Amino acid sequence: METSIIIAFCFLISSIACEDDAKSGRFSIFQIIKFKNEPCVGNNRNGTCFTSAECDDAGGTEAGSCADGFGVCCTVTLANGASTSLNQSYIVQAASTTLTAGPMQYTICPCSDDVCRIRFDFTQFTLNGPEEVPTSAAGVSAADVSAGSGIGDCLTDTFSITSSSGGSPVICGTNGGQHMYIDTDGNSCSTVNFGISGGATSRNWDIMVTQYKCGAESGGPPGCLQWHMAPQGKIRSFNFPDQAQGVAVADTVTHLSNQQYNICIRKNAATNHICYTPCTLLADAALANANMQSSFGVSKGPDALAKSGVSGTATSACITDYVEIIGGTTLANAIIGTTAVISTGVATRYCGRSLDQVDAQVTDNAMANPLCTASLPFRVGVQFDADEVTAVAAANTDETFARPGGIMGFALCYDTTA
Repeated sequence: METSIIIAFCFLISSIACEDDAKSGRFSIFQIIKFKNEPCVGNNRNGTCFTSAECDDAGGTEAGSCADGFGVCCTVTLANGASTSLNQSYIVQAASTTLTAGPMQYTICPCSDDVCRIRFDFTQFTLNGPEEVPTSAAGVSAADVSAGSGIGDCLTDTFSITSSSGGSPVICGTNGGQHMYIDTDGNSCSTVNFGISGGATSRNWDIMVTQYKCGAESGGPPGCLQWHMAPQGKIRSFNFPDQAQGVAVADTVTHLSNQQYNICIRKNAATNHICYTPCTLLADAALANANMQSSFGVSKGPDALAKSGVSGTATSACITDYVEIIGGTTLANAIIGTTAVISTGVATRYCGRSLDQVDAQVTDNAMANPLCTASLPFRVGVQFDADEVTAVAAANTDETFARPGGIMGFALCYDTTA
């Protein structure tokens, strides 16, 4: 961490008095004040503590004081095409319907050579969404199916981060409250890329960029695109709405194509396992209602009636779209450290239209029987391929047929305290 230095001179009211003080050794003619360039809380945004001159040199804005008033909380908001190595910087675009079509880029460079991880917090994030399945008043049906190759593709707006140590998938749509971590070698810069198609759609983003030194717990493990430290929380696929627990999911919710990344969660020191449940899990009677969906729909089901798909079984391999949870089992098994649950194989991949430990499970019983694991580290792998299956109007051959839709993605609530 860098350090700022201020030389504070002693301006004397009385030369005699100050001379006496100096002779007595009680005061020096000047003082050197040092403080670390650490993160600080400004008036409206977080920043880095610098001297006023250093903040000006960095192209920043003073947003309050720090270091007992000797420093300023310096914030930098990047313009299109600009770059910075200042920690806790911002990439902001106010809501606009008149953005010029074309690329927009922002460059983030490590603030020191011992930085290994950079976090991007999407406080606000709205772009044009992906290609969706058109719906009718009757809801999802065979007549509503569009080309499976286009569903979930970001055909108009795009966002991605490129880095010499591995970047992000391409995303679009609404992603406020999400975040990404990018690995860095401490020397090479990362590029934040927006692709704007033009048109009258309102777009906006407010992204806070925070850099972490190698080994910092808040930086998370290398290779994890997302890192959650809370003992209880929610994980969502990109473009899944941030809605209240228990709220039915709209038919138009569509997960993005070509997503391959890991979501990692910190282990609670008091327990040895983690459990996952769809944040919205409607009762069977509600599921029969054509206008309601739970919050897990990842690919087609294993047969025309069943909702859940589990790898390692004869009926479903989960080879196109799935989430990977190593050692998935029941809560009772996870508590004693068992990671294999089904007799036909060790469960690692989950797909279909409900999250369940059992393949071809018609009854949506994940609320009573959450999917748990004692396998460390706690990690959910996301694998969405390029296309959706829309071959024939049946639950096991058409991801857009019946509810929950297999094109939806997921919002899973996790708990490391149970």
